[in-house]
Amino acid sequence: MTSQSRAEAIAEKRRFWEQQIQHWKDSGLTQIEFCRRHNLKAHQLTYWKKRFHRREEPVSLIELQWGSAVQSRICSSSTALRLILNDQYRIDIDRGFDPVTLQQLVLSLRQL
Repeated sequence: MTSQSRAEAIAEKRRFWEQQIQHWKDSGLTQIEFCRRHNLKAHQLTYWKKRFHRREEPVSLIELQWGSAVQSRICSSSTALRLILNDQYRIDIDRGFDPVTLQQLVLSLRQL
């Protein structure tokens, strides 16, 4: 009987969840329904989906047109959304932010 190394076991688990996530995306089902049909735990699918999403290449720069008073750009990293205003102000927006607070911030920035 051959014993798997820890690295091999992790790689196998990663491959398994990559396949499951791709099958789920192709299925058109909700995560809950897909997991129910395939005897998977929904929280595990969510966990692996988030893990793989973090590895994807983020958008590095997006220009925003807010008028002549403010020249802005958004830089995305693996941990946050970064809004830089006129190379003077930097606002980092973490995942799971409060959308109401962000809306208030954007409204305030429009007044600059």
